[in-house]
Amino acid sequence: MLQLQDDSAGQVDIKPAKPKFASDFRAFVYNRNEGQYLGRTPLSWVKVILFYCVFYLLLCGFTFAMWRVFMSNYIDGLTTPRRLLYDSVIGTNPALTMRPTGVDYPEYLNIESSSTSDLFSDKVATFLKPYYRLARDQEQINCGHPSEHQLDRSNESCFVDVSAWKHCTQSDGFGYTWDQPAPCIFLKLNRVHAVHTIFRDFNISISFQIFNWVPEFFTSTNELPEDMPTELNEHISELIRTQGKLNTIWVSCEGVTEIDERNIGEVKYIPEKGFPGYYYPFVNGKGYLSPLVAVQFANLTRNVEVRIKCRAWAKNLNYDSNKEGTYMKFRVLIQ
Repeated sequence: MLQLQDDSAGQVDIKPAKPKFASDFRAFVYNRNEGQYLGRTPLSWVKVILFYCVFYLLLCGFTFAMWRVFMSNYIDGLTTPRRLLYDSVIGTNPALTMRPTGVDYPEYLNIESSSTSDLFSDKVATFLKPYYRLARDQEQINCGHPSEHQLDRSNESCFVDVSAWKHCTQSDGFGYTWDQPAPCIFLKLNRVHAVHTIFRDFNISISFQIFNWVPEFFTSTNELPEDMPTELNEHISELIRTQGKLNTIWVSCEGVTEIDERNIGEVKYIPEKGFPGYYYPFVNGKGYLSPLVAVQFANLTRNVEVRIKCRAWAKNLNYDSNKEGTYMKFRVLIQ
């Protein structure tokens, strides 16, 4: 903007006007009339700075206090949780799970071609890699043989004998051979307890660790549940009569209905019908791997979907037919 100014000789001087932005900025930085710096008086700046100092100090203090509460109440050291078993939200029931899981749905094994047979075999091989690696490295203790060695569970763990899975080894394709399929599944009691599948379509679930859980074994025929399968009941009763090895968490697999039972065929438990008790309790020891039971379905009826229910048995495994945990159901179809 130009300003016109008359001089004494009648001439007009043209002077540029001072930019308004520059004057406004100077007034914002320091307003002499209002006594303000950057839009605030010195007293106002002191109040704002004091407020935010107190606010962030309280926020940091609250965060630190919550961290201390968490550390003091839930963590004792680096490996041991403070609240165990009945004192914890998790409870005392470890979950029975299996490998392999299905392709489209975890509980559905659909063996429809040689490619799916190879896929299931590869899934099992991947799952068993840690077991084969530790077997080669010989880092574990053979707890199955009598020994005077006292197991230090924090630094040692029991050996899982991979050579005992006869007919369910990698050389056998874990039973997933297309010409003569006799699929093997591997059951285990999780070190974690799977609580619930939140989004089944995405296979997202919550799981928690059960620390220091000790199984209670059946030692008398009077303790055997009425709904225990007849074959397993007779097997345990014979061990009780002959004073055999009873320190076992037993497992059973059977058809869900009578039709499924007819189509399931022969069921083999390898190397035995349960998990040896010397693997427990789990205390997060070095190199610990959950014990496995290989279950082979030697002659499933082809082209028929068979529904199967597997269950773990011990005196302190609480069974709820409406909630999977100590038992699981799945389907197998060999086309």
